[in-house]
Amino acid sequence: MRATKPLHTERSFRILNPTQTEKENRIETADKPAERFAHTNQEKKRSENRRRASQYMKDLNRRNAIGDMLYMVGFWVEYVGVCVRRKVSTVVRGIADTVLNLLLIVLRPILIGLITLIEDLAGPFVRIASGIRHIHELPAQLEDSGAGEVRAAKARYLASGIRKYSVLLWNAITYILPAVAAAALVVVVRGGLGLHFVLNVQVDGEHVGAVESEQVFENAREDVQSRINMQNMPARTKIIAAYPSLSPAERQAADFILSDPDAVPHLSIKQIAARAGVSMPTVTRLVRRAGYSGFTELRIALAGSFTKNKPVASGDDDGEFFSKLMLGQMRSVEAALKAADEERICALAKRLVTSTGCVLLCGAGAAAGIAESAGSALVELGIRAVCPQKPETQAAYSALLGEGDTLFCIRSEGSRESAQQLTECIRTAKKGGAYTVFVCNEPCISAESEADCSICTTCESDIRGLLGYATSASLVAFTEALLALTARYAGRIPENAYRGRMQ
Repeated sequence: MRATKPLHTERSFRILNPTQTEKENRIETADKPAERFAHTNQEKKRSENRRRASQYMKDLNRRNAIGDMLYMVGFWVEYVGVCVRRKVSTVVRGIADTVLNLLLIVLRPILIGLITLIEDLAGPFVRIASGIRHIHELPAQLEDSGAGEVRAAKARYLASGIRKYSVLLWNAITYILPAVAAAALVVVVRGGLGLHFVLNVQVDGEHVGAVESEQVFENAREDVQSRINMQNMPARTKIIAAYPSLSPAERQAADFILSDPDAVPHLSIKQIAARAGVSMPTVTRLVRRAGYSGFTELRIALAGSFTKNKPVASGDDDGEFFSKLMLGQMRSVEAALKAADEERICALAKRLVTSTGCVLLCGAGAAAGIAESAGSALVELGIRAVCPQKPETQAAYSALLGEGDTLFCIRSEGSRESAQQLTECIRTAKKGGAYTVFVCNEPCISAESEADCSICTTCESDIRGLLGYATSASLVAFTEALLALTARYAGRIPENAYRGRMQ
């Protein structure tokens, strides 16, 4: 008998009692939140893994494409490199073959010539050696013959060899003679280069000596010139120039002399040595290093030098006063000569002669008379020149100057107003296009910077200290020399240039 199943099972109960079943489900769900959360996370992970796998496959396809591209690039680069290398190798081989062929073409005659030369040089000796061997073999070949026959055979063989190979002898001579000539040339050249040549020094056509070279002569001339210049130097300057080469004791003596030069002419060498704290031989060596033959010569030089350089004083007697004034005037002219730029002065004289316009001469201070005298001289030379005396007239004339005209300003020591007045004249004339010249006996920066040509005749600052004023002697000497040069360019001899003015 089959067993029967109970009607009220759990499943059927849940179906029959839905309320109870939902309640139990809610209880179970409430009791198992972790299981539900874990299930959700697993689903998310699976989704993420699927997404990553899909993205990986996409990236893999992209990577494969990039890899293929890079492979193709590498392949073609390598292929192009191989092709280029083969082409370059072919070109290089072609060039090398061409160069080799050219070298062979060029060197072939040389090699053939060398081989021919060696054969020509060695041929006679080879033939001679062969003939000598044959001559030595003749006695053995002519055993049955007598000694006379053997000698006759040797002579005949030698004569036939000479006749046959005489051409080789002449070939050898053609090589030997040039070699001998080349050797002789080398000997002559070496001998000529080994000869010692000197320069003959003549003075007025007379032989005075010989020097090794032109450089030696120039050095000797410079040395003599420096010695001449040293002789013209003041004693104090000579001592200062020799100071770096002096010994400590000699410098001690030099310091004493330079500290009190006025007292040295009145002292003996013994007194100077004692006061300087050195020995007498030390003072003697100092004197010779300064360029003097003895102490007496140094005393005379110091006495003359420092007496001449003493300024004019009220206590001077008439003769000394006059001598000092004349010396100052001479030194002023000498300073102007040293400072003169001959090229610039010659150009100025030519401009005065070739000037197509008017020459306006303006003088200030003591130079007003110099300007007036220069204007008269230019007129005598046929040059249009005018020399107003008043400053306002000079300014008015300066405003009338134009291209082709020349403004010639001369200033001696004076006030600032005179310098400013001449500067304004220069500025006004330059605006009109005139050429401006400024000559002074003491620096005037304002006017010198404005003028086209500026000349300062006094360059030594101690002349004012010597005379007490800036002398106009340099201005007078300069102006007279410039006018004489202008007269020369104008075709007038200086002696007759100012005859009318002098009369």
